[in-house]
Amino acid sequence: MTEKADVLGIVQARYNSMRLKGKVARDFNGMPMIEFLLRNVARSKLMDKVVVATTTRDDDDKVERICRDACFDVFRGDVDDVLGRYCGCLDRWPADTVVRITGDNPLTDPFIIDATVAEHLRTGADYTVPSGLPLGIFGEIVQSESLRMADRECKDMSMREHVTLYLYKPPAKCNVQFFRHDFPEIFQGKRVTVDTLEEFEKVERIAAPRIADPDISIEELLARGFRYESKGSK
Repeated sequence: MTEKADVLGIVQARYNSMRLKGKVARDFNGMPMIEFLLRNVARSKLMDKVVVATTTRDDDDKVERICRDACFDVFRGDVDDVLGRYCGCLDRWPADTVVRITGDNPLTDPFIIDATVAEHLRTGADYTVPSGLPLGIFGEIVQSESLRMADRECKDMSMREHVTLYLYKPPAKCNVQFFRHDFPEIFQGKRVTVDTLEEFEKVERIAAPRIADPDISIEELLARGFRYESKGSK
């Protein structure tokens, strides 16, 4: 029997990333970075299930193994057709609503996800993009019907690689909402995504307190992390 979820979290991740190869499998506070991310977002109260969308490349065998060992399901699909991977996940785990999460954002916050999902469902939007947040702590919310529409209509591989680009590039193909979070202005414009080794080391340090205290707020994590960074730069 097919498992049905109201809200499905899909984490797109691959081993052969362009700027820091293998970052999702690097040790990140005692576990692979992708596992830290998965355990973090799985604490969301509004996502019914979290799965991983990786590729059929041989080096992504490692990504699949890490995720399955951590008890998360995995779908494997085309390297460049990331939209196709999302729809492949929906074929296997049907859902009404999808939370799009990227594997280079280990600080993606379950509380931010829940607030965004709640607003998305309240407004009845097809696609909700959070704003007013540091880069690297949130995911987009999109209705599965909109992803299916994009999959049927979009033939441009450069758009399919970015999953939702077809939906919001003018003219918008669906009801797009931008949801501004009430988040401390001091952190707006900050970057806590992982593209380089320097960023990996910075984000790992910022994330470390969440190992001992999973309930620590993202605001407190960032406050501690950037306080340390400020002291270190003197």
